[in-house]
Amino acid sequence: MRQDVDGVMTTAEARERGYLPTAEVPALIGVQREVRQLAQTMRREGLRPVRVGHAYWWSIAAVEEWAAQRRWIRSPGTPAAQCSAPGCDRDAISHGVCLMHYKRARGPHPASVSPSAPGSTDASLRTKKDGSSATSAAKPA
Repeated sequence: MRQDVDGVMTTAEARERGYLPTAEVPALIGVQREVRQLAQTMRREGLRPVRVGHAYWWSIAAVEEWAAQRRWIRSPGTPAAQCSAPGCDRDAISHGVCLMHYKRARGPHPASVSPSAPGSTDASLRTKKDGSSATSAAKPA
């Protein structure tokens, strides 16, 4: 299979023109990825490498611009980020928050406090053993 490349140059020429070998790209953009898979992703998303010997080299400026615009998914095996809600030490699942805070924010009543939350004392949510609510028992019949 023929690969599309922008040009061919020596190692010294590539370094002085601002190119980086594929093996050094993850360290440049700060991600932990399989080098070959990262190169395939970059090629698929429009970056064009140059040939230096038998290796592909990438423009440093183009890779940095591409990485800044891309939404990165956590690499398997790396620790998850912590929930951004104050005082929560759970792992973040989506939108930077844990599943509990995500459901609270996007549930049917996002502004109210969940009845299962510690310290919740909403009388209208409590029920008596006979099934009637506390507010209906307080009303005169």
